Amino acid sequence: TPLRGGNPKISVIVSIYNTDERILRECVDSIVNQTFRDLEIILVNDGSTKSYVMEILKEYELKDDRVIVIDKRNGGCGDARNKGLEIARGQYISFIDSDDYIESNTCQKCYMKMIENSLDIIIFGSKDFVDPSCATNKVLHEMCSHYGDINFESCDWKQIRLRDHINITNKLYNKRIFGKYRFPLLCGGYEAECLIYCIAPKIQKGKFIGDILYHRRFHCNNISVHTCMSRKIRYKYMLVKSFIVGFCYNVHYYISNGMRLSDLFYCMIHKSSPYN
Repeated sequence: TPLRGGNPKISVIVSIYNTDERILRECVDSIVNQTFRDLEIILVNDGSTKSYVMEILKEYELKDDRVIVIDKRNGGCGDARNKGLEIARGQYISFIDSDDYIESNTCQKCYMKMIENSLDIIIFGSKDFVDPSCATNKVLHEMCSHYGDINFESCDWKQIRLRDHINITNKLYNKRIFGKYRFPLLCGGYEAECLIYCIAPKIQKGKFIGDILYHRRFHCNNISVHTCMSRKIRYKYMLVKSFIVGFCYNVHYYISNGMRLSDLFYCMIHKSSPYN
């Protein structure tokens, strides 16, 4: 798909695989209806087997010049996001899962705070909820709202992990912090955690926004796992999982680029990595 002229301020990337029609439209509508209009909306169809998916995406592409559709073979969410990153022209990047949606003022609020404070990242409040199609419809979890607006520096990375559970969504990133890093493949679904750990050293200045701007949907088949874990247990689980996978990916990356294993451990011990 040819790119439109002019560089947008924000590129929003959505990976899509067989998402229910109602839910997919709710997600995309929440992006195209943003009060902030200077967007590039990259919709990546990750080899969906449902024919309606591409029909819906093409419909949005025809109606809105800001929408770019990529149709690719199935390679997983990380691979689909990488395809979006390859063509993204925005100075800032945001990822949204196709099951989820954002508030209409999300991009406006985040962009203004980003440029006013020269930030590398903004983390905004999110709310986990059960899809209305399920017998149980309730809010499962909220993040950031009880913290209010808080600035942080790179030395506060532990606080990011504590408050955010290490999701790739509910954030606006300065594109430059990605550098050559991309979502690793074959990480068993933990690609987002791996990438977060890799870009963490480049985050020099950021901000939490307490407002709930991101809504994360859970379906009937994954409610029990989510609700049976207390917040404290869930945090520890995510932290251990992310640490192990992120550590393995970083070791592979640095060793493959010529760093000796002894040098890598030296850097980690002397607090030059995000794991400290």
